[in-house]
Amino acid sequence: MLPLTTFTHRKFVVLNQSTSVIQAARAMCENQIGCLLVGDQDGNAAGIVTDRDFVCRWSTNFGGKDVPISEIMSRDLVTADESSSLSDVVNLMERYGIRRVPIVHKPNGRSVFLGIVTLDDLLASHQLEANQLSRVIRRQVGRRMAFITEHVPVTARTKIRSEAHQQQAVDQFYTFLAKATGLNPVLLPVVTRFIIGSLLMRVTFTTASHLLSQLPQLVREPLSKLPPGPDRSYTVERILQELSSRFHFDEEQARATFHRVLFSLKVPMALKAMEHVEAQLPQDFRPFFEPISLDTIPPRTEPEVPTAKKTQPQSKAASTFSDRTQAAENLAKHLEHYKGQNALVLGIPRGSVPMARIIANKLQGELDVVLVHKIGAPGNPEFAVGSVSEFGTSYQSPAIEFYEISSEYFNHATQEEITKLQKRRKAYSPIRPPIDPKNRVVIIVDDGIATGATMLAAIRAIRSQGAKKIVVAAPVAAPSAAESLTNEADEVVVLETPEDFFSISQFYDDFPQVSDEEVLHALSAAEKPKSSQVA
Repeated sequence: MLPLTTFTHRKFVVLNQSTSVIQAARAMCENQIGCLLVGDQDGNAAGIVTDRDFVCRWSTNFGGKDVPISEIMSRDLVTADESSSLSDVVNLMERYGIRRVPIVHKPNGRSVFLGIVTLDDLLASHQLEANQLSRVIRRQVGRRMAFITEHVPVTARTKIRSEAHQQQAVDQFYTFLAKATGLNPVLLPVVTRFIIGSLLMRVTFTTASHLLSQLPQLVREPLSKLPPGPDRSYTVERILQELSSRFHFDEEQARATFHRVLFSLKVPMALKAMEHVEAQLPQDFRPFFEPISLDTIPPRTEPEVPTAKKTQPQSKAASTFSDRTQAAENLAKHLEHYKGQNALVLGIPRGSVPMARIIANKLQGELDVVLVHKIGAPGNPEFAVGSVSEFGTSYQSPAIEFYEISSEYFNHATQEEITKLQKRRKAYSPIRPPIDPKNRVVIIVDDGIATGATMLAAIRAIRSQGAKKIVVAAPVAAPSAAESLTNEADEVVVLETPEDFFSISQFYDDFPQVSDEEVLHALSAAEKPKSSQVA
């Protein structure tokens, strides 16, 4: 394969983010090119604009009105380093379904454009095999469908359904924050957006984009127009002063509100996302992410809004568990009728395996694991669109149809997860050989059930192995998830089904991640099966 430099265009156009769309369109026509590269104010690689961006984003969202090119450019820029090989670039095209890969040089932490490699040039030079081209095109079609879904008007029916879904998500988000802060519904969104916006201004653009992507869309939209950071003028002192001046908070109220909003973000956000945010902030921000009691809020010295009715502070939900141990002990009490029936208690790795061990010991049953994993959505692995077990039994969420996720994507992701699950089973087997569930009462334990996708895959996997009776046991579950499981399991034992269900961790005072080492310890420390069939 020829070196990358052979196919790198050295003649390319780089525009500043503030360049108008009309000027950019002229530059594209004058240079007879299909894309423009975009740099930030310091000349760093920031994005790319293609002919499709002009057709879809500009014409659809702005109706031809002249706006900065930053409004229509793609910010999720995929680049290759100057030291990359041609095969590296082809792999990027296959993985992300893109036709153009900018080549960059990175001196002193900067990222400067050097050139661009296009799919058309590789085709003309016969550098792509048929199967490689096929993978690039299939992936690109998937990206195009997602692009159209986001930027092109949809039918009224789909739009209404989408808006209802978005409104439900934002209602849940603000309901939890209202409990955490004690602010009334009128002031809460304004204060919350100000605090999150200040945080976004203080971190890098990549981190800010990651954090934004996990917020409900109706919360995210007003914040997406913020200029890229980091802006070091956003200090804790400045934020607290503006909270006091804008919203008439006293000093104690400003600090408490800032603390509660930042700490509450840990509930809907992925752990890694918040770790990236915290890592980029100065030390004086760190205390505001630390755990805090959310059952009280300092009283205000004056009403937030003169005409608004004040929301009374609410105490912590009675359903909160101190940790997984307490939750398991409470569950065991509700499962005592299975004591002495040689029940097989299965934990879903990793979080629920220590809980399953406690329950198995108290019921004098046997302990094992059921290996299942969720299938994440394209570009958002935390959002489950289905799940699969180590045996290949799977569950597809209705979200697959709603988000137009292809069967090809789901099947590929399913095979990848099965391979990972089988590898994990090999790691567990020397400690605890798998136990055959055939003709047995099987209790499947989880530390909490959000969507039910993972548990549904577990139920179907065990059902396929010939279990006599399947019992689902969890300390807490979303009401809709608990209801859906009653159609699959023979019995569902859930201690709490709160309406304000955001994430499992919100119902535990202490909810650390469980490591593989802890799972192996739980399996080895459990009583050995006296008589069991090996699967």
